[in-house]
This record gives sequence, structure tokens and C-alpha cells, in this order.
Amino acid sequence: MKTSPGGIPPRAARRPRAVGPVRTAAPEPVPGEDSVDRHVQRWIAWDALELDEDVEAVVTRIQWIGAHLRRTTAAAVAEVGLDLSGYQTLHRLMIRDTPGYATIGDLARSLHVSPAAMTNRVDTLEASGLVRRTPSEDDRRCVHVETTDAGYELWLRATRLRGRAEDALLAAMPVTDRRALAALLRRLVLAVEDGDAGGWPGDTP
Repeated sequence: MKTSPGGIPPRAARRPRAVGPVRTAAPEPVPGEDSVDRHVQRWIAWDALELDEDVEAVVTRIQWIGAHLRRTTAAAVAEVGLDLSGYQTLHRLMIRDTPGYATIGDLARSLHVSPAAMTNRVDTLEASGLVRRTPSEDDRRCVHVETTDAGYELWLRATRLRGRAEDALLAAMPVTDRRALAALLRRLVLAVEDGDAGGWPGDTP
């Protein structure tokens, strides 16, 4: 890129800069459009960003729905009196091949946190009567974490609330559309899994 003697790029290559009063009102809504359509309209004209209109629309909608589900999960967890980290730990305990039973190391690896951080989580849950530590039957030096009846019931309530929010999200779509969407998203997930051996991210699925 050519520059001026002072090292400044030519005016045409610089980031657009507003001059004087600027209207910040959103575009007028059009029937059938969503906020992502308007987002794409705002950004697609920026040639320097090299955006693909379809890619931007798909990725932004996935992000928007993900943010919505994180909010509904947080609301469900709060309604039963848990914090998110406590729920994530109980959830990981319950969705294992050995439901409700794991080592602290197993839990730490599955949630991508340090063993020390997981120990603190387990301490908090144990103090609330939601989990207990039990010696391993195979190695008495190894300690397992096990859900209590109270922990299981609290996890079940929160997970049912999450499920209701998910049902509400997809209620407007007929079954055939849901299945078609699931198939399309599966292709994306398989593409990600093919290049990423890390498994689920830290956020609870």
C-alpha cells in the first residue's frame, strides 16, 4: 500500500470517518425481515470487510440464537437457586456414561477448567448437600464425586425449565422444518468436529 511521507495511507484506503451530525436510526423494518437482515444491510456495503452476505447472515443468526439460549439457561438455573457453574457441574455429572458419578479430574477436563477450580465448585456443591465425595472402590486413594438425591432433583428441575424454553423457541416451526434445520446444522457440526478434537466447549450443551 502506498503511503504519504508521514506514513499515512491514501484517503481512499482509510477507514470511513463520519463528518458532522450522523443519523443513527435503524433501517425501517420490512415485513418478514429480522434484526439480522438489517445487520447485514448495514455491513455488507463495507467492501473492505470482504463479507459474504449469506455467511454473515447464517453465522449471526447462530450467534443470536446461542445468546438467547444462554439467557434462558441462566434464568432456569437462577429459578431453582443455583449459579451457572454449579449447574454446569451437576449437568456434567448427570450426562456422563456413569450418570451422577465422576472424579474431579474427569469433571475438570470435560468443562475445561483446572482441577483446583473444579475442587472449589465441588466444595460449594457439597456444602449445599448437592454432591458428596466417596472413595473409589478400585483405588482408595482416588475420590469420586456423586450427586445426592437433592442434587439430582435440582438438576432435573433446571433442565426441564431449559427444555421448555427450547420448545418455545422452536414452537413456530413445523416438525418437517425442524428436521430439515437439524440436518443442515448437523453438517456444520460435523465440519467443526472434523477439524476440532476438543469436543464440547466449556458452555454446557
